[in-house]
Amino acid sequence: MKNEQRYIKSQTMLLTAMLLAATLLTACGTDSTTTEVPEQSVPITLTAAVDGGITRSGATGTIDYSVLASSGYGFGVFSKIETAVTGWTDWQNEPVTYNGPTPAENPGTVFAYPGSWIYNGGTFRYWKEHANDKAIDLFAYAPYVSSASLTASGITAIGGTTGDPTVTYTIATEPQDGVDLLWGVNGSTGLPWTGATLAATGGPVLFTFRHALAAIGIHVQAMIDKQNDKDDLTDKSEVANLLGADGDYKLTIKKVELTGKTAADMFYEQGILHLKNTTKNTPLWTDGTQAEKTLTVPNAQIVASMRHPFAGNVYTADATDATKAEAIIMTGTISGVTQEPQQLLIAPHATTGAEQLFFVIPDATAQSYQLKLYWCVSGKTTSGSYVAEDRETTIDLGTLTFVAGVKYYLNLVIGLHTVNLNVTAEDWQGEPVNISELIEHGTSASESLSRRR
Repeated sequence: MKNEQRYIKSQTMLLTAMLLAATLLTACGTDSTTTEVPEQSVPITLTAAVDGGITRSGATGTIDYSVLASSGYGFGVFSKIETAVTGWTDWQNEPVTYNGPTPAENPGTVFAYPGSWIYNGGTFRYWKEHANDKAIDLFAYAPYVSSASLTASGITAIGGTTGDPTVTYTIATEPQDGVDLLWGVNGSTGLPWTGATLAATGGPVLFTFRHALAAIGIHVQAMIDKQNDKDDLTDKSEVANLLGADGDYKLTIKKVELTGKTAADMFYEQGILHLKNTTKNTPLWTDGTQAEKTLTVPNAQIVASMRHPFAGNVYTADATDATKAEAIIMTGTISGVTQEPQQLLIAPHATTGAEQLFFVIPDATAQSYQLKLYWCVSGKTTSGSYVAEDRETTIDLGTLTFVAGVKYYLNLVIGLHTVNLNVTAEDWQGEPVNISELIEHGTSASESLSRRR
């Protein structure tokens, strides 16, 4: 981040000088047809950087700089001038979109191009001309949503309360509908841009966007012990040639559900994010509404190589299940869950390849959760006949406190008749984060999955 901050600072200083030179030249021009800018006026330019680097995200999933700058995204800005000035009208959810160099043209982890972010219909507003260098409070969030395009999940309401704008967020219950939510701060203070002036900023205002939500992902791995009866699905079997495209056994996933353990343990269904946070780099959430929500990875959203082929997206008996499994699983292209660590269970975004996750509202109170795994062991006996057994496994996750800006990975280790689980956490940059309680079921869970990085 230090290199990124130095880069942003140098770009900001360079552009400030360029903008100032340009406006001075315009003011000194003699062409009577040119619209004159008052002497020493400097444009208010808005720029952006996203904490966490590039994550190759798409329409759903985590938002990085490349997503923020892509078509259909951008960020929304509110303003409040501290002393009224003639000609100044505060922004109320003003859309700011990118119109600068592409990542291919300017590769890097952070691109801060003041002047490439377009607002106000493409017309600059000026510090001196409109605000007379009066202090302005500026607030931002991403992705931008107009009042006409609110959906049932994600950003569901925009509040333009004077001096404290808000965003109402509603969680999605399936990964394909999950959308990240960010809010912008002054990178030096971790707080909103309050009291911003030309003297303090030099012209450009850089919003550093931080993640206001926690995320949940799922890893899977098969772990089989050595030298046991291959014909007995209730026993553990040898490692060699058991799993994979040509294996004698295959583990396929039907569906995953995540719920509160009791009626008192619930996710926040909805909450209000105040863009005027009061604690450094910490989102300010209020008025959270808890509800007994079940977060579901339906069959269709499981990675194709480990997805069990059965009718519909619910767990029901299917008379043709055995025929399908024999033709598609055992002799087809499905490999099932293999022994490679940290395989992502949730399928990536269909067009962008982005990792898809559950996004949840942070919860300061520890809650108890359960994971329910619907899966199947398919196999071929020594006589060549096909056998299969459906499984339904419920695992207590213990208590978790979801913290903003942290991804929680539920790491499932699946055997022929057991499922073990532990929980690890990392930030949006992929660095490990300590969580107060490491959940472990069984004896092999903590050893069979290596920590990320």
